[in-house]
Amino acid sequence: MPAQQSHFYLNGQIHTTETFTDSLVAGKTSVYEVIKVINSQPVFLEQHLQRLMQSLQQAGYSHEWAQPVRQAIHSLLVQCPVQRHNIRVAIVFDADATPRSTAVYFIPSTYPTAEQYSQGVAVDLLTAERTTPTAKVEQNALRQRANEAMAQHNLYEVLLLNRHDQITEGSRSNVFMVHSDGHLLTAPDEAVLGGITRDVVLSICQSDGIGVEYRCPHRNELAQMQAMFITGTSPCVLPVSRCGELRFDPNHPLVRHIAQRYAAAETADIQKDKQ
Repeated sequence: MPAQQSHFYLNGQIHTTETFTDSLVAGKTSVYEVIKVINSQPVFLEQHLQRLMQSLQQAGYSHEWAQPVRQAIHSLLVQCPVQRHNIRVAIVFDADATPRSTAVYFIPSTYPTAEQYSQGVAVDLLTAERTTPTAKVEQNALRQRANEAMAQHNLYEVLLLNRHDQITEGSRSNVFMVHSDGHLLTAPDEAVLGGITRDVVLSICQSDGIGVEYRCPHRNELAQMQAMFITGTSPCVLPVSRCGELRFDPNHPLVRHIAQRYAAAETADIQKDKQ
């Protein structure tokens, strides 16, 4: 994954991207976070750093390796101010659990169009499971399978099916469904990589009195759902219009309400960090 912009951070120093190679961030294990930056402000930075520490611990490493990351992000954004772009934080370990590198770099970043937000996007199902679902650890084989399926069928995302034919999450997102009786349905925390956007959405639901059922629905239950949306760093709250041959309402009032509330929370977080 090539680094973007003019500079990147590696092990305490800022370098020009001409010197960046994938080998700098390759190792036996890569624990990582992807953070959106708006007007040179990392969005929901505290939550991302907390999850990075949790991922390190769940992967068997000390959370102390996350300590330099806050200053690293700040240093890189001073050197490379951006209007909107994603950065990747990667802490890479060798086979003997020795930390090889701590890197922060800009990655190719795409965001949904206004049309996709208004009309929804197409997704489908892929039988696949994360080996450590709650830790953000790179799983290249799963990512490659997902990318191939999305390219072949012109999809925005694929939703993962576990061995019991239950829908857990997207390949790079979390998924919520609106049941025919009006409540939200999403996977339990222990079954998925809980994204920061997902956490914010769940907080909104709690504060607004929106009922949430935590379970992984069977693929045969999809026909009972009125609406569906995915959440993630880049898509934020993105309606789904189709999953396979099944159609969903991208303008469902509950989905629109949550999307608006999330946008307000993101703006408030950016303003908070500027103060």
